[in-house]
Amino acid sequence: MLRSFTILGAIILLILHTAHGQIYTVSPFKMSYFQPNVGLNIEPYFNGQDIIMSFGVGLEEKGYDFSSTFNVGFRPYLKKVRIQEEENLFYQYRERVLLFSLDIEKQLYFLEYAKGDYNNHIGLYAKAKLGYMHANYRGLSESLKNGFTVAPGAGLAWDMKNARLSAGYLLFDQQNNIPNGMIDIMLTIYLNNKNDE
Repeated sequence: MLRSFTILGAIILLILHTAHGQIYTVSPFKMSYFQPNVGLNIEPYFNGQDIIMSFGVGLEEKGYDFSSTFNVGFRPYLKKVRIQEEENLFYQYRERVLLFSLDIEKQLYFLEYAKGDYNNHIGLYAKAKLGYMHANYRGLSESLKNGFTVAPGAGLAWDMKNARLSAGYLLFDQQNNIPNGMIDIMLTIYLNNKNDE
């Protein structure tokens, strides 16, 4: 996983370098003044066994580099799952998952790419996805697996003038509705961004 992030970071730096801009190092703990923005995001998280699509809206604070968003995630298909009822008795269902979550994220930017009228920022992020998962099964009137879930995550973040692109890893707790470890990619669009730095 670390090797993949290193390769991704090297590719991003190569693209920026060939675009004839200047790259500076900056303190990841630098703070500015309060710069709130409304953000819309789309976030697929996936692995070889599953995929969840999530859409959200929330506060994107660019002065202190944090965000807080409300998201609704869902599995875009019905997944076959087996549930053990007795020692030698299993039932197979088609499962649909909904996840309502509050995501809190902090970005730590350590590179600044200057070209044109805006400085792009590249760095790391850490997040916590706190949510309620609801699973329903075709053919059943009751839901078998519902409950609260916590998913920490971390990865690389690239802040642009009107958007942020993040790619990292999300670790769910031991619920059986979705696999524990998933790749997390998120695109956030700033709706009312009036700040150039």
